[in-house]
Amino acid sequence: MALFGGKKNKKADADAAMNDKAQKMGTAEDKAVEAQEVKEQETVQEDKAQEDAAKKAEQKNAKRRTVEQIAAEAIANATEIPNPRKKQEQEQAEVKKYEPKVNPGMLGFALYKDVVFDVEEIIKRLKDEVGIEDVQVDEREKMVSLIIKVDGDTFACSHMAMPVPRNEAVRQLQFNFVEPETATDVKEHKAFIVLSRINDSVLIRKKACNSFSKIATVLMGLDNAAAMFLPGLNYIISPVRYRAFLPQMMDAQKNGGNFFPILLWENIGLYPDKDGVSGCTQGLNDFGLFEFCLYNTKRDPKNMYMILMQMSVKYLVEEFPFKNGDVIRLDEKHEAVLKEQNNILYIIELN
Repeated sequence: MALFGGKKNKKADADAAMNDKAQKMGTAEDKAVEAQEVKEQETVQEDKAQEDAAKKAEQKNAKRRTVEQIAAEAIANATEIPNPRKKQEQEQAEVKKYEPKVNPGMLGFALYKDVVFDVEEIIKRLKDEVGIEDVQVDEREKMVSLIIKVDGDTFACSHMAMPVPRNEAVRQLQFNFVEPETATDVKEHKAFIVLSRINDSVLIRKKACNSFSKIATVLMGLDNAAAMFLPGLNYIISPVRYRAFLPQMMDAQKNGGNFFPILLWENIGLYPDKDGVSGCTQGLNDFGLFEFCLYNTKRDPKNMYMILMQMSVKYLVEEFPFKNGDVIRLDEKHEAVLKEQNNILYIIELN
């Protein structure tokens, strides 16, 4: 009986081992099937992601084609855009009687509250504030001038013990936004210094502009300074505003930066239009570049000013080659096309 019972137990153990092996095989097969299903699911997800990406790319390309078509239509329709500045230019032409013999972009009138012309103080300030030392005093026919040489350019500062002829500076106040105190000082100014570059050149250079601005900044630092008047731009700037750029200019000179005081060389005006307002730059032509005009828009004036200023910096300082037909982004939602006409790049909004 004992022998028979032992055989029975051995058979039971063998059956149990077989069952355990079968269960393990079943588990492995289940895991393999499960892994295959996961892999197939991942493949389906990858295919769907690729399909979605392809659809988005197609939609983006379709949208780009639409924008380009709209831009082409906008350029075609804008065959002759009226210049928003034309009326003001005509009014300023009637006011403006002084026609300089040098490039108007490199001519400035530093206005003063009295006739004092302290040569020694100016020479000292040129050295101490902007590091200019090559200065000579020229006296002839009762007129005193300073001849200043810096970075290969020669500038003249000539003192005139009288107001700007024909009341030109005062009459240009109507085209400028200036502080009430500055306006009063301009109206009552008693003398002025003519600052000009006397090199022969058709176009002005940024390097020469920096030198001009440094000299003008010194002239605006005198106690009796009233304002800086730039007749080429019909632009009047208070002494405080003009001198505000001195730290950046000197820092760029010391550290080799690319700072350029564009606000001293470009005037931005806003002009009412038939359905909105247009904003135009004035000054880029002096550098051989197109002016910008944000044409017939309903944008906020501050936003218009920022767009024109940012584009001007990119164009003049960073030398980005804007040209006719370019589609540009104004903000996250709006694009525009550039239309060139009469040395102006009109910014025509598309949406």
